[in-house]
Amino acid sequence: HLLAAAPNSVRVRDERGKLPIHLAAGKGGEALELILAAAPQAVLATDSEGVLPLHHAACHGCVDAAEQLLAAAPEAATASDVRRQLPIHWAASNGKTAVLQRLLAAAPACARRWDFVGHTPLHHALGLASEEDELHLDAARALLPFLTAVGVLDAIARALPGADPL
Repeated sequence: HLLAAAPNSVRVRDERGKLPIHLAAGKGGEALELILAAAPQAVLATDSEGVLPLHHAACHGCVDAAEQLLAAAPEAATASDVRRQLPIHWAASNGKTAVLQRLLAAAPACARRWDFVGHTPLHHALGLASEEDELHLDAARALLPFLTAVGVLDAIARALPGADPL
């Protein structure tokens, strides 16, 4: 294995500040397991844009990787990048419902978090959804119970009398 021959390779950043764990998180599997074993603190490492490995797992829909990263550092679910986007925003933007559901289970309040332009994960899911796009619509459906449970849709309805928030 490369890690046995060059154990410090897990700490080498690329030109955008990414560590090997960032790339491995987007694929999951044995490489991620080896990196986590060699450098467990890397689970909370950010790149030059504040992106964690969990953001990559969410973006690529790697459920196993997301579960491993959440087990190692549950607080990663609530960590935002420089655009104030959480891993759940990335999962919603890419229609990765299975990872989105794991993130909701780990940190349900994240369903209500706004990014730097005021978008919630629901905005990200619906902004890219179309009638033919079941992935994004499924992500939006998964978010709705978390929003209604905290009265977000009621607040929208009160703010816009006569408007149906859905």
